[in-house]
Amino acid sequence: MAVNAQWQPRNDGIFGANVNALATNGTKLYAGTGAGVFNGGYGTGWSRMRPDSQVYAPVRSLLVDGPTDMYAGCESGKIYVSTDDGYTWIQKSIIGTNIIINTLVATNNMIIAGNADGCFISTDKGDSWIQRNNGLTNTRVLTLVAGNSIYAGTFGGGIFSSIDSG
Repeated sequence: MAVNAQWQPRNDGIFGANVNALATNGTKLYAGTGAGVFNGGYGTGWSRMRPDSQVYAPVRSLLVDGPTDMYAGCESGKIYVSTDDGYTWIQKSIIGTNIIINTLVATNNMIIAGNADGCFISTDKGDSWIQRNNGLTNTRVLTLVAGNSIYAGTFGGGIFSSIDSG
């Protein structure tokens, strides 16, 4: 690591200072902001994903699942899904009542969302959601990581793990 290493701003085209989520598909970088979803190359300018996009709500979490599927979790509890690399978005669900979707992960053909009511699992690309909080003594889920197990980081309650999707 270089002694004089430093961060460089990459804000050209971002409308709004709050960047809440970043995701990549390997060639493109996506940003979830207070003004919706933006895409940009590494080191190039940013542009809003379709100016007429339905995703104007503040985006708090982003998930890229495969080459073209994307999920945007919003502050309103809504989850939007794109199956064409962000060109069009469809509102798939509302989880809770105005509860921020803090985190989204994909594992084993499931999408898992975390919010203040816990973990929700979809096996049909967001068409329906099932709450899975068995053993989760603190349901305020702030972050999720999926691998061989699913790990949930909570607000003030520590970390929980599940090998069977909760």
